Amino acid sequence: MIQYVVTAGVILISTLVFLTMLWKYYISRNSFLKSPPTYPWIGTVPYFEHKPHLLYRQVMQYAKDYNYLYTVWFAHVPIIMASTAEYAEAVLSSKVMLKKSSLYWTLSEWLGSGLLLSYGDKWKQRRRAITPTFHFTILNDFVEIFTRQAKGLVAKLKKECDTDKAINVQLPVSLAALDVICETAMGVNTQAQECSTSEYAKAVFSMNGHLQRRQRSPWLWPTFIYKLTKTGQDYYKHLKILHDFTINVINKRIQSRKASSQPGEEDTDKPRKKAFLDMLLELYDKGEIDVEGIREEVDTFMFEGHDTTAAGLSWTLYLLGRNPEIQQKLHAEIEKINEKDGFTLDKLKECKYLEYVIKESLRLHPPVSLYARILEEDTKIDGHMVPKGTEVGLFVQGLHLNPKYWKEPEKFNPDRFGEDSYMKRNPYTYVPFSAGSRNCIGQKFAMLETKIFLYNIMSQFRVEAVQEKNEVEECFEIIHRSTNGLMIKFFSR
Repeated sequence: MIQYVVTAGVILISTLVFLTMLWKYYISRNSFLKSPPTYPWIGTVPYFEHKPHLLYRQVMQYAKDYNYLYTVWFAHVPIIMASTAEYAEAVLSSKVMLKKSSLYWTLSEWLGSGLLLSYGDKWKQRRRAITPTFHFTILNDFVEIFTRQAKGLVAKLKKECDTDKAINVQLPVSLAALDVICETAMGVNTQAQECSTSEYAKAVFSMNGHLQRRQRSPWLWPTFIYKLTKTGQDYYKHLKILHDFTINVINKRIQSRKASSQPGEEDTDKPRKKAFLDMLLELYDKGEIDVEGIREEVDTFMFEGHDTTAAGLSWTLYLLGRNPEIQQKLHAEIEKINEKDGFTLDKLKECKYLEYVIKESLRLHPPVSLYARILEEDTKIDGHMVPKGTEVGLFVQGLHLNPKYWKEPEKFNPDRFGEDSYMKRNPYTYVPFSAGSRNCIGQKFAMLETKIFLYNIMSQFRVEAVQEKNEVEECFEIIHRSTNGLMIKFFSR
């Protein structure tokens, strides 16, 4: 009996010694960077704030405390949190550092291996095939959709204006953006602005919360456990609604295309404008993508093109509502354009200050706050050899607020984007749409949509934000938003 106890003790002690030495080895490979408090083999996660807005404040404080470059640990996996131009350029300009971080894993059940999550040959083939669908001539066809939905949003806001009542602008803007993305991506009008209680709209709005909640809750990571929980059951219910909707639209469009190719048949379901789905179906006809691949790319476009644009526009309205002198300058530019017989796309291009306002808003509040990659080989970055297997997270908001690159970084100053100093800056200090070969394929789409919406809204209203900066609960989620709303009053002009 004593022999068994001694043997067990020796094994236990040997195991503990081995694990301790192995942990020290992991730590030593990344010792060139400081780290917040960390438990061996558990990592930094137990120290993270659980509430989203508190986690955001914590991560921002870490960036300042550790000179915008530090390491956090998820179990034994190191993740460098970088907000420097050196890391941004090294990661985003790399031709080999293309594999996304494990932080994206919660998205995989929804998006599959579409453009956002795929890498290697599949990503290269898809990127090459899909890029032409965002040519400017095709984007111009979407102007009518952008304008119609923007006017629909203005009509909704008019019902709330001049009442001295503040509304959470994130909701109506998100519904309008959902209508835009459904019509441009799939060629269907969900009428979310008219019916915000539709199953599809509710499923879309629920996903960001589900994904972020699971991401920061390790006990929900195992799928078999997650499916047993109430939140997990809600997630899979909403996931099925999203997948079924997309697949049904795809199959219906395939059948209508087949019918239209038969003599004497007409395609009564074909949309007036060619949608993203139609362009993918042309690839399907050539055998370059299958139905599941189409579903992946449509869902990816829905995810990347809905919440991101809605968040960007909402933050822009909030910042204008906090800065009346900048709002007045924007109104003056819009009035000057409107004096020339109203809105046209060419006239919108003349609105340089409107563009600066949007760009400055995207600097202060980038909709996607983190880009992350896995190093598949030892890589020298900023004078240090970063070991293979390390994950690098570019904290975009920290980069955009880093005083090393921006004068008065927390000040809302659209004029900075017209200055010579901005034009001469390192381009990797401003990356709201990422950069390099994995930059956002839809950034021109997003900017055009945002410009048209902002032009239409500010043509009709003066806005006033009722929350002070410290009252807004900014959150560090998949999409950067406010958990307690962006409360704005609208007044007719």
